[in-house]
Amino acid sequence: MIKSVKIFFVGLISFAICSCGGNKAPEPAEISITSSPDKAKVIYKGKEVGITPFKVKTKPGTYIFEIEKLNFKPKFIRVIVADEEQKNVEVSLEEITSSVLIDSMPREAIVEIDGKKIGQTPLIMHEQKIGSHKAIVSKPGMVQQEISWVVENARPQTVKTNLSSSMGVIKVNVSPSNAQISIDGSPK
Repeated sequence: MIKSVKIFFVGLISFAICSCGGNKAPEPAEISITSSPDKAKVIYKGKEVGITPFKVKTKPGTYIFEIEKLNFKPKFIRVIVADEEQKNVEVSLEEITSSVLIDSMPREAIVEIDGKKIGQTPLIMHEQKIGSHKAIVSKPGMVQQEISWVVENARPQTVKTNLSSSMGVIKVNVSPSNAQISIDGSPK
């Protein structure tokens, strides 16, 4: 009888130990998110939960975060963490840019930005950053024009300008007629 009680007691203790280990609550995991550039919004299930650099302790599982910053394309990341795991995620955000077509009448005018010739019209410029931009458009015999445009999003745009002639007409009436006229010492 004592032997069977001992076996029963040992079996009961073994069951209790196994049961406790199986019902152990999961340990929290930790997710750290950094971004380049920093100070980007971290959004989870449509709600802003923080700013990068961001750190949170959470239950093990799979999480989808959206990382967004003004003038940058939003980026979605999936993070899977297990019990007690620490997951570090680095996110590089891509700046929003646009393409701009610069055109002029007449064409083949020189386009300069910051004193540097970058091409002739019609000219397509890619990777124009969000913000205000300007250029000088010029052609021999024409009055140069300063043009400007604003990039607000990734939508391409066209900037057109009409150049006017810098040539003038001079009419000279002399008496007596048929007089010879010279400009800068050259007969005209």
